[in-house]
Amino acid sequence: MAPPTTLNAAPLDIVEVNQKGVKHQSELAPYQSIVTPSSISTIPIINLHGLDDPLTKASIIKAIDKACTDWGLFLVVNHGIEESTIEEMLECVKAFFTLPLEEKMKYMARDLTIPVDYISQPNGTLREVLRHQGRPTSDEIILLWPSKPSNYKDAAKAFLEATWRLAMRLARAISEGLGKDEGYVEGTMEDGFQYILCNYYPPCPNPQQALGMGPHTDQCHMVILTDNVDGLQLKHIGKWVTVPNVPGALVVFLGTSMEKASEGRYKAAEHQVMVNEKTARISLAVGNGTEIKGLDARLHL
Repeated sequence: MAPPTTLNAAPLDIVEVNQKGVKHQSELAPYQSIVTPSSISTIPIINLHGLDDPLTKASIIKAIDKACTDWGLFLVVNHGIEESTIEEMLECVKAFFTLPLEEKMKYMARDLTIPVDYISQPNGTLREVLRHQGRPTSDEIILLWPSKPSNYKDAAKAFLEATWRLAMRLARAISEGLGKDEGYVEGTMEDGFQYILCNYYPPCPNPQQALGMGPHTDQCHMVILTDNVDGLQLKHIGKWVTVPNVPGALVVFLGTSMEKASEGRYKAAEHQVMVNEKTARISLAVGNGTEIKGLDARLHL
């Protein structure tokens, strides 16, 4: 994840959202079940430097396998994605969400075959979402991505390509951790899909009483996520654990198709998002997975 960035704009009106009704924490999980990582143990942070070095590769693969088995989620540092690539994408997404509502509404999909969509307050949650397809891609699909800010398309293309390369590296490591050929997982992803969810969570005066996103798992092999402040929580041994925001790190968590590929050895990470009292939160969640077609692809978005 990139270093924290202060976001002052509030495209989503907090008062209006509260009046319309936000899903309360008590409806979804007892507040007492929320703990910090230090309360039980530490979410793994794995240094990927040396993953391609024969002398250190085995120990890194072992660490990834253990993290997938115990948590279904881990953080990676020295992941190979330039900080400038991440920062430019975060800034572009921030700029998009500060656009006038009528501009953002241009991307609200009214046709399930359109691989780009803007949503405000989906399922009553406290967020705005821009989501679009990364792979398979074409000039025609990229043309549908936001045109404002003017550098959005270039920034998104660079970010998604870098994230895909990282996903493939992790897929090879996970395959070996499972005792399979290194192409076991990667092979299912070569013609697979990639999507990005750009989320904006405005500040909330009563963060204990609202969720940015309710508990769920993702229908993909893995999600690679970066954000600017804490908010992501993982369900671990029946408790909600706050995933720390570590400068320079990315969060990796497993989806349902990876659980299937591992024959149940790994479990898809059940997670939710809390809102922040003072600071807006922006997250970039990139899902990567196996080939999907037609309307099934839209469900993954």
